[in-house]
Amino acid sequence: MRKTANQVLAEVAARHKLTVAQLVGPSRQYHYAHPRMEAYFEIYVQCPHMSLPAIGRLIGGRDHTSILSGLRRHCQRIGTTYEAIRRQTAYYTRPIKFERSVHVPATVDLYRQAASLERAA
Repeated sequence: MRKTANQVLAEVAARHKLTVAQLVGPSRQYHYAHPRMEAYFEIYVQCPHMSLPAIGRLIGGRDHTSILSGLRRHCQRIGTTYEAIRRQTAYYTRPIKFERSVHVPATVDLYRQAASLERAA
């Protein structure tokens, strides 16, 4: 089951012995800012349906560029890149594209392949 963003916030706050209010608060001190960036990352990964502006609104009304900057800084700290994480999460968020043509069942495709092999022989 997918976690909600509030559950992720609570987990990160508990892991760092902070309250959720301290985590989303305005303080820029190290012991608040770094767990907050971790929360950006965890929400971004575990809640792929949320956009950067939505994450910013959830975490103290921050701008999406602040979230992006925090994601990049946290990714640098854990030894990966934001682009790699974005590619991994894009798999879950990209829209499904349907072709306009009629879908041909797999069994019909097998019959067509068998018929073309017989003609080739």
